[in-house]
Amino acid sequence: MTIEEPLKSSESLAFSHVEVNSSIKKTEGSFDWSSDQEGLFLGAYFYGYVCTNIMGGWLGNKFGFPIVFGLPVFISALLSIATPIAAYTSFPLVIACRVLMGLVQGVAVSAYQCCWSSWAPPLERSILNSIAMVGVPFGVGFVYPFAGYVSDTLDWEAVFYILGGVTIGWSVVWILIVSDSPRTNRCITAAEVAYIENSIGFTVESGAVLAAPYIAQVGVGPFAGYITDAARQRKWMSTSVAPKVNTIIALSFRNVFTIIACYCTDSTTAIVLFGIGVSLRAFTYSGHLSNFVDIAPMYAGVIFGISNTISSIPGFLGPLTAGLVITDKTSISQWQTMFWINGAFGFFGSIFFFCFGSGVERNWAKREVPEEETEINPNLKSAHSDDGC
Repeated sequence: MTIEEPLKSSESLAFSHVEVNSSIKKTEGSFDWSSDQEGLFLGAYFYGYVCTNIMGGWLGNKFGFPIVFGLPVFISALLSIATPIAAYTSFPLVIACRVLMGLVQGVAVSAYQCCWSSWAPPLERSILNSIAMVGVPFGVGFVYPFAGYVSDTLDWEAVFYILGGVTIGWSVVWILIVSDSPRTNRCITAAEVAYIENSIGFTVESGAVLAAPYIAQVGVGPFAGYITDAARQRKWMSTSVAPKVNTIIALSFRNVFTIIACYCTDSTTAIVLFGIGVSLRAFTYSGHLSNFVDIAPMYAGVIFGISNTISSIPGFLGPLTAGLVITDKTSISQWQTMFWINGAFGFFGSIFFFCFGSGVERNWAKREVPEEETEINPNLKSAHSDDGC
């Protein structure tokens, strides 16, 4: 399947139970798993994911982000195809499959950050990163209804086979056409290379209810990136302040909406509030997720890996906590408690980042480029070239 994003368990579970006043019917599945096994399965991905974020950033810097991102995606797709087979074979095998998927995707998600140090002009980083990152909610928004349709039409196993097959094709195309820097890409003009490198200072080297909030993020993310860059260009906000404001919106405001939704007796109102809250999460793309390349463009992948390793811990603790807190899925008070726990972490994280975060590039992260490396390759096509690329 496509690159997974660590979703807070309470947020994911909430959209499965937004009809808070409706009775919940238990259905029999294909596997006789206990609640403990279900919790282990939900968290297994993150046991692998949390181990390789730092490695991914380092590998991306050393070998280039195209291959270090593309190859793990390819392997992850193979593991997706193998998941149904593993599930029918044995429970330990499917757990191993999920852990391995987390391991390779932990590498990929950090390596991806390495692209911005060589491809994104400083005053366009927020919107470019936002446009790229909304691919995650766009994918989620597509997969939920698609998976439901395929499961009803064919079988649940077909979801893994189809998405895994598509991802294999995508990863092959990515590896073949994406390059580590503008000057090594054969489909870019000399003028475009000059613009990017002059801007950044040249561096040689990061259903419908379920789908609606994630589809909304596709619009909210670029919008947040656009207004952030516009505010910085007009000197309304500094580079240090902009990601702090966006992080407050993404974490604190989001949790305000979702917590209020927990106390609504009208299901439609609850759905709308949940949708608004989750869509605001897109502000993280131009918030703290854009901060790594601001403070250390050359090492954004490694720093992101360190940060994401720590922030991924709730990925496997979340399902375990939810299992302890929510013993009765029909209990509204238990769901409210879980959202308050989730909200407390969001409030604390955004306030901490606001107080101690910075957008100033660090001196240790700067690198002087040898004069012989600053000349643009004369073999690059001109701006008016028409070679079909």
